[in-house]
Amino acid sequence: TALNPTALAFDGNLLWVADWGGRLSALDPADPRRSVREVAVPTGGIFRPTALAFGDGRMWTLDSARARLLRAQATHPEAVVAAIPSPGPAPTALAFDGSSLWSYDAANRSLYRHASDEATYQSYPIKDDVVPNALAWVDGRLWLHDSKTRRIMIFVLEGGAFALKESHPSPDPATVGFVVIPGESGRRVWALVGPSAVRAQPALIRLRLHRRIPFAIF
Repeated sequence: TALNPTALAFDGNLLWVADWGGRLSALDPADPRRSVREVAVPTGGIFRPTALAFGDGRMWTLDSARARLLRAQATHPEAVVAAIPSPGPAPTALAFDGSSLWSYDAANRSLYRHASDEATYQSYPIKDDVVPNALAWVDGRLWLHDSKTRRIMIFVLEGGAFALKESHPSPDPATVGFVVIPGESGRRVWALVGPSAVRAQPALIRLRLHRRIPFAIF
């Protein structure tokens, strides 16, 4: 559906894919080969969605064209109700932890925990040399896909700072987004991947998350 996909999110029922051209597509995880909904977000100018997040009945979109966060109701993502400047000039990723929205800025090399108005936030520097293009909170841990080293890195917030606990090879070197979905037979990981040397077209890859104590392995 997306010619140049940039982000992936899960709203509890559907997978949402953002495209660099500005459109959002909703896919059924049971059969993601076709979209069940297409959304054009009217922003009054160039719109480059590079991250998505859902939570508390809201949908947030990161617009890298104007370095801002867009908020909409999750049921009506085409209707923007607020546009808030991002904390830094180069925002790259979003995630919702169950109560707060988080964003990452590549220029400031910091994570930001946003208050309910999104404009108020607390910063958490990341010491590791990473360039995240996707974030996800899983069981209180922050999963980060580093586009530089092509690894999934798992951090824990301890004493006001993020500490790296695990690091694993990415499920695909061209990963641009991922979500972790719980299920009766174990967690499923959906990875959104772009074109690569082994794949001419972008794709969604479904994986099962295995646990081999103490490390999470794809």
